[in-house]
Parts: sequence; C-alpha cells; structure tokens
Amino acid sequence: MVEDFSVFQAISDYGLAIVATIGAGAAAWKLLHFMLRDVASALKNQDEIIIALIDKNNRVETLVQRIDSKLDTVLQKSSDPLLKETKERYRP
Repeated sequence: MVEDFSVFQAISDYGLAIVATIGAGAAAWKLLHFMLRDVASALKNQDEIIIALIDKNNRVETLVQRIDSKLDTVLQKSSDPLLKETKERYRP
C-alpha cells in the first residue's frame, strides 16, 4: 500500500534544501507549461495572419503589374502618332 506523502517527513528524510529545490523546480515547470500553452496558441494565430497577408500582398503585386503593363500599352499607343509625325517631319 502507498504511504501517505508528508512534506515534513520528506524534509526530515532528505533535508530542507533538497525538498525546496524539488518544489521550486516543479513550480517553475508548471509556470513554463502555462506560459508556453498561451504562447503556442498566439503563434498559431499569428501564423495564419501572416499567411493571409502574404496572399493579399501577392494579389496586390499582380494587380500592380497588370496595371503597369496596361499603362505601358496605352502610353505606347498614344505616342505612336507623335513618333510618326516626328519621323515625317524630318524626312528629306
């Protein structure tokens, strides 16, 4: 049968320093697990947010490239008549 655990009996058997060290280690272990549980859930949430932001950034970058391409096309088409006039003006 398991004997009843007594802190006072453990202190008399092993000494106050050893029992206090084991108690402090157990308290630190519990505190660390409590803090890391919250940190892990927060990091998972931030990971999802970062992935969503990267996706949105890629979409914006694609849109900017399309608009830039369309703008280049429009500017080139609008400058073609000006270039033709310039070429015709300087023909011998």
